[in-house]
Amino acid sequence: MKLRIQKIVDKGILEKERIIMKAAADMDVGVYAVFQVATEQRKITSDVQDAFWFPDQPVSVNDTVVLYTKQGVDKSRPSETGGKLHFFYWGKEQPKWNSNWAPVLLFISDWEVYNASEAVPLSQLG
Repeated sequence: MKLRIQKIVDKGILEKERIIMKAAADMDVGVYAVFQVATEQRKITSDVQDAFWFPDQPVSVNDTVVLYTKQGVDKSRPSETGGKLHFFYWGKEQPKWNSNWAPVLLFISDWEVYNASEAVPLSQLG
């Protein structure tokens, strides 16, 4: 994977709670999503509580990607140590990360969209 979770900072404090990730290569962050999954006995489960799919945005090697739990407006700025900082906001009103939940970062290599009202792939509608 070209994006890696480094740490969760300020767990339980909505205004500060965030996941810090680092880009290992040039890429588009829109091919990644973070799932909030339940844990049991310090192991992750397949019980997904919530998901955040990053919007399409180019990110360069060694850039830092920060996902805040709170509401906000996505933005980027130069980092004092080089590269860029990219800030994204999940838009939640409660903190997410405690001992019962863990973030799972997924690389989305393939997906399909369906029109829920017609139950056929959108690619067949057009």
